[in-house]
Amino acid sequence: MASDFLSAANQFVRLLTELDMALSENSRRTVDWAIRRLSRSSPAELLLEPVVRGDDLDNRFDVVELAVSGLMSLMHTDDRPRYFSDIALESARGLVRGLGERVQSVEVFTDSTQFECTEVISANVRGILRPGIEIEGSVDGYLRKMDSIAGFKFALWMPVMGTRIEGELHPQAKPELRNTIINNFEHRVRLDGTLRTNRKGEVRSVQVLGVSRLTEEARFKSAEDISGIYDITGGLEAEDYLRRLRNAE
Repeated sequence: MASDFLSAANQFVRLLTELDMALSENSRRTVDWAIRRLSRSSPAELLLEPVVRGDDLDNRFDVVELAVSGLMSLMHTDDRPRYFSDIALESARGLVRGLGERVQSVEVFTDSTQFECTEVISANVRGILRPGIEIEGSVDGYLRKMDSIAGFKFALWMPVMGTRIEGELHPQAKPELRNTIINNFEHRVRLDGTLRTNRKGEVRSVQVLGVSRLTEEARFKSAEDISGIYDITGGLEAEDYLRRLRNAE
């Protein structure tokens, strides 16, 4: 029973850490999670306290809000919650893995929210992670480092989706591609290769054959750069254009 409780607690901390890394600009932890109180009564209760690391950006409240809202979303739908990577989804599933055996219930609570996590979360996570197809294509995002003991792994941060996808070298990739990827960490890139999707068509991972850096500069640097592009006044000054509109009335 104790091991199941600690396993669920570990999965929740793992979820919080993954969301923290997704929010940070350089994919690293900005918050540590200390144990404020641990109750061994029935039911057992663990109260975590977020501690900001040094002078890092304070993501504590955003991380907790994302975790709670994401878990609540997974209770109702198999749509991927924003900022939930595959790792975060696996942690959400691990949170309820022991239910029905030696764990009767798992509750998540904050000062303002309290709800019970059920096995529905596990079913919906399986739906999201269910394999789809492999296609040749490309995907854009910001290249990030990824801690891994399983060879050379990296991540592609996709701001629009609010999540990361896992990347690795394609078996047929040229040896120099590894250094090219390393030199482009933290930059916006396009990765070409074999994309693996889930059943909904979301890209889950990519085996990379090529990488190209994309521009990160604003398309227009000043107001003068966009003058004349959208000529809604027909070449008239603003005062003359407004006067014509009034006379037409």
